Amino acid sequence: MRWERLPLNIGIGICMGMVPLLAYSYSAKNRERMDEVFRFGRLAGLGIGIISLQSLSRMRSMQEYESRRAGPPGFRA
Repeated sequence: MRWERLPLNIGIGICMGMVPLLAYSYSAKNRERMDEVFRFGRLAGLGIGIISLQSLSRMRSMQEYESRRAGPPGFRA
């Protein structure tokens, strides 16, 4: 598994965990709990997305820095 897929897998896990809670709340006609679960899922997904984007951009900038620091290909100091 590549590290870029980790946020996707976490998001899928959040969604799959929400499904039984939403189904139970829907069948019980408990709209308040259903909205609460949905709101929590959205906030959790948004948080994971923001953290993932920040860490991805930092990793790429670190890789670019390391590649510039190493010099041109085939060059050894």
